[in-house]
Amino acid sequence: MLKALILIGLATIPVTMGAWILRPLDRAAKNRKHPTRFTMLDFFGLVFLAQIPLAVIHSLVFDGNGWLVWFFDVLAWIGSLVIWWFGVKTFSNAGIRSTWIRAGLVFLALPMAFYGSFAVVVIASLLWTPANLETEWVIIFVVLEVGLLTGIASSAHYTRFAISATTESPPQE
Repeated sequence: MLKALILIGLATIPVTMGAWILRPLDRAAKNRKHPTRFTMLDFFGLVFLAQIPLAVIHSLVFDGNGWLVWFFDVLAWIGSLVIWWFGVKTFSNAGIRSTWIRAGLVFLALPMAFYGSFAVVVIASLLWTPANLETEWVIIFVVLEVGLLTGIASSAHYTRFAISATTESPPQE
């Protein structure tokens, strides 16, 4: 029973962190209802978002299972596409038109909300395992954990800045 509660707790951490970062944008998008528009920068963001899970997949060793790598590649592209689509649509509906602000959201907030929050849980679980980790690895994991948590907090503050820096009324066409 205790293990199940711990697993449920670990599963809710990424959801909570992602919501902390992206919920203000979602609220702004629902209230402001700007038209959906995509920019070239958004498409570069899609490639960037896909590279993160692809780098993890290709850094792992699958002992010659080429089909397994392809399977995970396809899953990574589909997942990245879904994250990107809903993220960019929400940014657009929230009225964020500035290229620089949008770049921060696409290249900082989205990756931190989805990939960073899961990495926090993975690294924390590695630190809490009963295995005998060498001191160097513990230091590396702690530094990574602090860096990820700092990035997540920065992303959350950046989304609030992005909302405050945009107008609430849609542009007249």
